[in-house]
Amino acid sequence: MEKNKIDPITVGFAIDENYVRHLGVAMLSILHNKKADAKIQFIVIGDGLSEDSMSALKQLIENNNVSLIFPKIDFNFFDELKHPPILPHISRATYGRLLLTDIFEGDKLLYLDSDILVRGDISELWDIDIAEYYAGAVLDPAQKDSSRRLGMPPEAPYFNSGVLSLNLKKCRQDDIMRKVLKIMTENSDKIIFPDQDGLNVAMHNNWFSLHPRWNVQSYMFNIFYDGKLRKKFRSDIVAAVKNPAIVHFTSEDKPWHYRCENPYVEEYYKYLAQTPWKGNAPEGRSFRGMIRKNRRLLKRRLKSAILGF
Repeated sequence: MEKNKIDPITVGFAIDENYVRHLGVAMLSILHNKKADAKIQFIVIGDGLSEDSMSALKQLIENNNVSLIFPKIDFNFFDELKHPPILPHISRATYGRLLLTDIFEGDKLLYLDSDILVRGDISELWDIDIAEYYAGAVLDPAQKDSSRRLGMPPEAPYFNSGVLSLNLKKCRQDDIMRKVLKIMTENSDKIIFPDQDGLNVAMHNNWFSLHPRWNVQSYMFNIFYDGKLRKKFRSDIVAAVKNPAIVHFTSEDKPWHYRCENPYVEEYYKYLAQTPWKGNAPEGRSFRGMIRKNRRLLKRRLKSAILGF
């Protein structure tokens, strides 16, 4: 595959009804930060999406030189698999990314989780050459022991699957997605992060490490603000936190939870205010929680000023 010049840029998501408005934020942030002449094609793999939700998402892309596709998928297929229990903040819909090689005929696709905020030009990620690899992905610094848990060499890097530049042509050639399903079903005692673990094992030694700015995960902010952690991790993680191209809200505390302390929560609500779901307030707000959160945020702001963030 030559350096990808396919037009439009294809971006895939996999969601259920609970994440529709968050997908709206993600899509809008992509559109607001792309090059003016860049064409985008969104593929949304939906588990039980209502007609109203699909219509609302279509409203977002009108007059933006963008197309939106909703492939019909039978998610009951995944219920029949022997797979590990899904974590509380992960739904069955996450498995939808494993069907991308079957439902999309193109050679390349960007897969993004819906709990993200895009702050850079997505075409820059699209143009990164992954011709020799199954995917481009970002290291997951919060999962240092996952490689050992999954039977890979302890020093093997482990990536976060919430932002993937997928070489679908190569994945099809080696039937990677079905290998992932097999790994998940045959190793259910080792699997914690269902398809993410499976993807790491199946793509071991054949994925391209993207700069962390393309997937700034919640744990990276912990690294940034903790002096001891900062010394243990690469300097590019610190640089990524200062200038993220994609912010990924990976913890259980999301922007729509009042207790979330990610510095990009306000930016999430800036985009939400421009969607059909404007007016949705954070969940779990309380007077005591406000006091605690404000104290922590004040300490973090002081530290941010010192660190130049």
